Amino acid sequence: MRLSRFGESCTKKSGILELMEDLGRAMADRHRPTKLNMLGGGNPAILKSLVEVFAAQLSEIVKEPGRLDRMFGHYGLFPDSVGQLNICEQYWEFR
Repeated sequence: MRLSRFGESCTKKSGILELMEDLGRAMADRHRPTKLNMLGGGNPAILKSLVEVFAAQLSEIVKEPGRLDRMFGHYGLFPDSVGQLNICEQYWEFR
């Protein structure tokens, strides 16, 4: 079968495909001398003690007004979006 360049790029070897093959082979090996802890191919295992730390930190973050917003979406130099909008307006006025 002939594939387009895009099709070829989707079917050639990639890191994730090789990882999935390795994990599949490891799970299929029933004669392994030691217990195998499958932690997944990308998502880490859930560590209860670490989840507790994250939960405690997040509960402190949400207590302070605006802190959660800054954590998830404030990447600029200005403490508020109004300052950013003013800069954008000025930029477009000069164009």
